[in-house]
Amino acid sequence: MWIIFRKSDRKVIGKTAHSSSRELDKSVAIAEAMQNIKGAQASDFEAVQVKDPADARALLGTGFGQEVKVEQESDGTFRAAVQSTENFSLIAETNAASFHPVDNIPLIHANGASVIEISIQKIDQQGVPVT
Repeated sequence: MWIIFRKSDRKVIGKTAHSSSRELDKSVAIAEAMQNIKGAQASDFEAVQVKDPADARALLGTGFGQEVKVEQESDGTFRAAVQSTENFSLIAETNAASFHPVDNIPLIHANGASVIEISIQKIDQQGVPVT
């Protein structure tokens, strides 16, 4: 299995299937992953090979709140790992006086004179405000 990432920011752009018998060539894996990225150059990307089946399953099975990150080791090699991500929500409130009769969305009158206040708050998974 290959984890393909952009060198500049180590953002993962693709993964290949894991196979214990036949693995894609690294250059083929990179070319396939970058084919839909406009203006992409193969030299802008790198790939990390994952040979252990348990590691491959973990990297392929990332769920909500997880992502694959590529880290550079002290010897200059790269390693792919699953990391938890922080999830946030936005809560919007308004002082609108009128609402759409079907979906109850606040209406903002575009008459050039009406004023409306909208406040947006970012909260974490526990509902605690975040700055």
